[in-house]
Amino acid sequence: MAHWAATKYHPTSEFQKLPDLISFSAAADQIRAGTMRELSTLRLEDYKRVAFYPIGATEGLLLDRSNPEWRNQYFAEKFDNWIYFKRN
Repeated sequence: MAHWAATKYHPTSEFQKLPDLISFSAAADQIRAGTMRELSTLRLEDYKRVAFYPIGATEGLLLDRSNPEWRNQYFAEKFDNWIYFKRN
């Protein structure tokens, strides 16, 4: 969402005046870096089911690059994400 906002959203002047403002681009970079850090450090026995959140987020990022149209199939072809990696 932060990446989308960095390229598509024009914040209001009030928003831009917030004292703790960082750019959407910087926020997107921080979120992505945090997700990648989690993937390399998380321990399944500590994270339990929450471990799959950064895994799912990363899978979505890979799908965005591999097949930008994957979302069009998501609800029709559930639970088999491998098919989304195939280019149409």
